[in-house]
Parts: sequence; structure tokens; C-alpha cells
Amino acid sequence: MGVFIEHNSAVIFTYDLQKLKENQYKVPGQLVRWTLANGGAGLPCLAPGLFDAMTGRTVELDDIDNVPDDISGTNMLQVWIQSAE
Repeated sequence: MGVFIEHNSAVIFTYDLQKLKENQYKVPGQLVRWTLANGGAGLPCLAPGLFDAMTGRTVELDDIDNVPDDISGTNMLQVWIQSAE
């Protein structure tokens, strides 16, 4: 589909504004949404800790360290710090 990249032995969504404008993220986004809505873990590229954070489950600091995407990991860390206060 051209919207994924390999990063640290995992596959994650790219950050490509041109592909976003061309609506190329729609189908992969729907696939993730459908699997999450039906109780699945989404695409294999979702780290378990990221999935837990997206579904309101408890996230441990070790889970954040295992997120392959640095931006998502940083965002999860910020949420984790805020929820710990």
C-alpha cells in the first residue's frame, strides 16, 4: 500500500502528507479500525503497549520502551507521566 515503513524490525505507518492528501491512508486505517472494533489487536505493527494505551488499559513504563515508533513512544510517555500525577 506504500503507507508503511520498516522500523526496528517492525512495520509502522509512514508520515507522508502527500499520501494523506491522496487519501492513501484510508484503507489501512479502516483495517486497523475494524480489527480494533472487533476486539483484535489491529495490525501487527501496533506495539502491545500502544494498543493498550489506545484502548484505555494500564500502560507500564517498560511497554513504552518497546514501542518501535519514537514519536508514539514519546507521546505515550507524556500521557503516562500525566496519568501518574
